[in-house]
Amino acid sequence: MGGMEEAKSRIEGVELKRFKNPSYYHPSQSLLDSDPTEIFDFVYYQGPKIPSPPSFVPSSLYGINERPYEDGNKTVLKVCLDSVYELKVVNPTTASHPFHMHTNHFQVVSALCGDTSKGEELRECDTSPDYVKGDWRDTITPPSPGEVVVRFQPRDWVGDSFAHCHIFGHEDRGMAVKVIISDCKGNS
Repeated sequence: MGGMEEAKSRIEGVELKRFKNPSYYHPSQSLLDSDPTEIFDFVYYQGPKIPSPPSFVPSSLYGINERPYEDGNKTVLKVCLDSVYELKVVNPTTASHPFHMHTNHFQVVSALCGDTSKGEELRECDTSPDYVKGDWRDTITPPSPGEVVVRFQPRDWVGDSFAHCHIFGHEDRGMAVKVIISDCKGNS
């Protein structure tokens, strides 16, 4: 026996368990019971398909809070070191828009499903095995349509960072936000 069969025989009958995130992946304490300093809404926007150069293949314009990220019109999120922030990432579309944040991991607070544009009420939804409340992530896919609420606490980095849809074409066409992290207490 060799190769694939040998590997298969080693995992047959083994109970698969949910892995815990390694300690380096997140701060040592939970942010679930923390009161956020500020709460931000990130509502994904996907415009109608329009021809775009150079190929003139129809594609959509994307954005956050009805604004595409582009020169002169950058959506900016300003945060301070050591403060806790909450983001409500809303995906009103039926398309997948994974949310990715550079520099700071975030903790999942909740996930709600429902299309409020059709009069549906948001309801808790099962997002496992992808993620559950309390997980630490740097990328997460909000329900579509629906929303995910996350919290983060900048700790180590002062400067510019970035948050965006993790689908390259959506980010490139405007579904992004600049994050400016400052040491507001002036610690050195």
